[in-house]
Amino acid sequence: MQDNKIRPKASYPQGELWWLLSQTRHALARARNNEVAQFGITLTEGAVLFVVNNLKGPITPSKLSRILFREPVSMAQLLRRMENKGYLKRVKGMAGKNGTEIILTEKGKNIINKLSQTSNVIVRAFSCFSPEEFETLGRLLLTLRNHSLGLLEETRLSYSPQTSSDDSIE
Repeated sequence: MQDNKIRPKASYPQGELWWLLSQTRHALARARNNEVAQFGITLTEGAVLFVVNNLKGPITPSKLSRILFREPVSMAQLLRRMENKGYLKRVKGMAGKNGTEIILTEKGKNIINKLSQTSNVIVRAFSCFSPEEFETLGRLLLTLRNHSLGLLEETRLSYSPQTSSDDSIE
């Protein structure tokens, strides 16, 4: 097991914190990916199923791209693979709308049900915090995420999809 104190020294404290956030995100993502693999899906496919299942209103490929920070072409390929696996369907917009909406199939709903019952890695990861620390971390990460989205808007990076206030998951 690696020494958890090993990290590169940055010339500024934000650099060290950035490194810790990056390592934490990657470690948790890999652990969760290992966990969801038992259902024949990837972490990214699980994220798509989660968003489609939990987001209110019609779900379009472009909305998914914005929420998951994926290029539209990459999202289209992912949705095609997931449709071929039987997890979701792309249907023409309902009520006369133009465009395509994403809906879960029964197979996709079954996967979501199984995933919700097997989030052991995530639960165990956050179990190292007291309830107060957990709540504080949530508030801090929300503040950082919202500020970062503002920076993303300011820099207008063409490869980074934007999110809008109506893309929240409840």
